[in-house]
Amino acid sequence: MKLTVNGQSIEMPEHVTTVQHVLSHFGLENRIVVVEVDAQIVDKCDFADRIVDEGARIEIVHFVGGG
Repeated sequence: MKLTVNGQSIEMPEHVTTVQHVLSHFGLENRIVVVEVDAQIVDKCDFADRIVDEGARIEIVHFVGGG
């Protein structure tokens, strides 16, 4: 499946069908993130249920500590 993630076109494995799968693919499943799919923010409690369709535009923002 082809998705656009943070502005980059990416070919994802067939098993990637939800926001939770996308986060797991990038190793972000245990991070604090904000996810937007096709210009709509997805609530964290909906990550496992929110289906991503072919061609979806996903923005992922995660927080990085530092000083």
